[in-house]
Amino acid sequence: MNITKKEIASLVSKKINTTNDEGLFILNSFFQILKKQLQHNDIKLSKFGVFYTKKTKSRIGRNPKTMETYKIPSVNKVFFRSSKITKDILN
Repeated sequence: MNITKKEIASLVSKKINTTNDEGLFILNSFFQILKKQLQHNDIKLSKFGVFYTKKTKSRIGRNPKTMETYKIPSVNKVFFRSSKITKDILN
């Protein structure tokens, strides 16, 4: 089951007793902070986990239809490692 950003914002707004628009504003602000901070360093959320980035290596790709090769550039990817507490809750 997937949960949308709008549903999370609704849950947040119910939890803190505000409107859905304010809950969505809080959630969007949180995501903006995460995006900005990930550009510079890792983000550790105590008792939840760590968001970190890794740079992938550039590699050679191939179009399977034409067999034409091309270079895939290196990019930064975001990863998440959950804490032991979060893992224990899930298992």
